[in-house]
Amino acid sequence: MTGLQTANPKQKLTFEQYLLTPYDGRRTEFVNGEIVEVTEPSPLHIDIIENLADLLKAYIRTHASDLVVKSGPGVQIPQVGRPDNSRDPDLLICNKAQWQAMSGFTKALFLKDTPPLLTIEVVSPGTIKKDTQDNVGEYADAKVPEYWVVNPLPGYESVSVWVLDGRAYALKGEFKGEQPVQSELLTLWDATAAEMLAG
Repeated sequence: MTGLQTANPKQKLTFEQYLLTPYDGRRTEFVNGEIVEVTEPSPLHIDIIENLADLLKAYIRTHASDLVVKSGPGVQIPQVGRPDNSRDPDLLICNKAQWQAMSGFTKALFLKDTPPLLTIEVVSPGTIKKDTQDNVGEYADAKVPEYWVVNPLPGYESVSVWVLDGRAYALKGEFKGEQPVQSELLTLWDATAAEMLAG
């Protein structure tokens, strides 16, 4: 008589082990010791990210040539008593020196001692809590100076700007419609919420 075999529980990884796993073409985050695949975005989500990237690149060319905007790198999120997490924002801004310093890394990942200057998440129906609540705490823990939540969902169309104040974020403003969005990092930024939400 043969017995049923019980599947072994999924083995948890350390953050250091995660750093050494080779890139396999998937978009992933590292959460509570496990590699989690990120859901494919909707066409609208992609269009908004591309539009935002174009707006940011135009701003950088004119006003901040020492900065770069990127889509794809992760951000290490320090945790207490368990492996650190890694989040993958839709867009981020860092300075050129930070980006060049990562050229030899196995993964494009901003470690906890060198966070990016700004992270941006575009809200999808399945990521509302993550983008508007969880990430507000996590990016603050990572000491990212500024975090934008771009929310195109019907009835909630807005851009929220969070700025690090000590160990937590303070809401600089929630901008809607034709209101110009204000940024601490991009002091001359004058795109309206509507322009940033355009797909």
